[in-house]
Amino acid sequence: MPSEPFTTTQRLWVLAFIVLVPVALAFAFKDKQPEHKIITSGLFPVIEEARVTRSSEPGEQKVTLPYNVPGKRDEVLEYRIVLTYAAGQSPVFWLTPDDCVETIKINDANIELQGDALSHRCDWQDGFRLDLGAYLKEGINELVIKITNKTGPTGLALVSIMK
Repeated sequence: MPSEPFTTTQRLWVLAFIVLVPVALAFAFKDKQPEHKIITSGLFPVIEEARVTRSSEPGEQKVTLPYNVPGKRDEVLEYRIVLTYAAGQSPVFWLTPDDCVETIKINDANIELQGDALSHRCDWQDGFRLDLGAYLKEGINELVIKITNKTGPTGLALVSIMK
């Protein structure tokens, strides 16, 4: 009967090496990672972080988009969304507010809604197309969206789309 090529002890050492080395490397270099990654490829900007401040609750909360929670009548929600943009990526998003968009700012510049975006600013079912091409800069951008909830649930969906 042929003997096995590796003993149980050797197999355990190999398994430990495979599992522990990446963990040790990640721990050793955790402080050397850049604070924000700059995406230089891909079709769409990357949403790095989203936070919301609700008029009915104290403080700011980190959230994942799409975001949907039970709301309060006439509650105001302010979303702060950090996104990374690179040249060549689509600057167009589909925004679905629940319920009404009051203001939108990107990098402290006010965006005036016009056309379909203005007529659909309270369209919690279908939303509207939002082209940020004139406002995005390469690298990190901050998008601030203020929404008023009229009744029922509240939230926000923001999805990158092709031009």
